[in-house]
Amino acid sequence: MSVFAGICPCCGKDIGFDPGSSEYTCVHCGAVLKTAALKGERVGVPADGSSGANHEDQPDDEQITRELIRKAGFKTELKKAEKELGDLRARRPAFEKRLKALRSLTAIGIVLAAAAAAVVAIFADSSGDGPDTSLIAAGVIAAAGVFMLILAEVRRREIKKDRAKLEDTILIKKQERDILIGRLNKINKKLHIHHGDK
Repeated sequence: MSVFAGICPCCGKDIGFDPGSSEYTCVHCGAVLKTAALKGERVGVPADGSSGANHEDQPDDEQITRELIRKAGFKTELKKAEKELGDLRARRPAFEKRLKALRSLTAIGIVLAAAAAAVVAIFADSSGDGPDTSLIAAGVIAAAGVFMLILAEVRRREIKKDRAKLEDTILIKKQERDILIGRLNKINKKLHIHHGDK
């Protein structure tokens, strides 16, 4: 008996069916399908098209069904992993925007510090009578500038640390995705499904 691998049109999961039967019940969603309408690829046949004289290497119907169920599960996990990977990568630009905003904050801090020095140089009271208001104003401006510089540096370190964590998470998710792809390829090889060989 030949067994074909296909996709259930109702749930989208991999199925194995006998094209000689008129109907097939999906093991995943229970839908009753007309096998004549299902498009599938023969499984259990080597890529060279030989009849497979070594029957020990050929999976039986139960093994094929079990492997196709596993394949459907891996495909679902792969879609989830790819979506999560896409979502993680989409967060990268936000870090660049935040770092760009901090560069602006740093520039403002430098300008304020320079302005404080200019205030002292231009408006300093050389008479020495009483507190110099220009020094007080320069002190306030300088303090604001230093505060902005310190704040920008603290935030920069936090953002870089968060960005490094994001990159580590992306790397882990990529490894999970690659493992799933490897498992799917292994199942295809075991079932002698060679997509793209036509």
